[in-house]
Amino acid sequence: HVVRDYPYRREMARFGYERYFAYRQRTDNCANCMVGDTTQGLAQNLSQLYLDAGRADDAIAVCRRLVDERAADVSPYKLAETWDRIAWAHWQKGERQRAIEITREALARYGGTVRADELRRTLARFEAEPAR
Repeated sequence: HVVRDYPYRREMARFGYERYFAYRQRTDNCANCMVGDTTQGLAQNLSQLYLDAGRADDAIAVCRRLVDERAADVSPYKLAETWDRIAWAHWQKGERQRAIEITREALARYGGTVRADELRRTLARFEAEPAR
């Protein structure tokens, strides 16, 4: 992590994501951690930087790769965060219905995790906003 206005922040995040995508963190000192949680954190960071830059498709691709290749290694509550990010990326693209569908699917899968309230808030926001 670097300061917010560092000009190469996105490139640094991309390097970390690519270089350490297969990283398997130690879990012997954490009751709820899984070996892919660090990678999920890298994906969250990079996808947020892409969203901030108006690159929603790149944010979705980063998160989808994590889900497709590492989901079995990532904690359910971390996967809920990832799906929430995917939904917000679709929202940013103007794909309201797709964002709602993704959030509902995430709630069905991860509604029992500590991130359920966050997903419910996201869904409420999407549903409250009129279609464009």
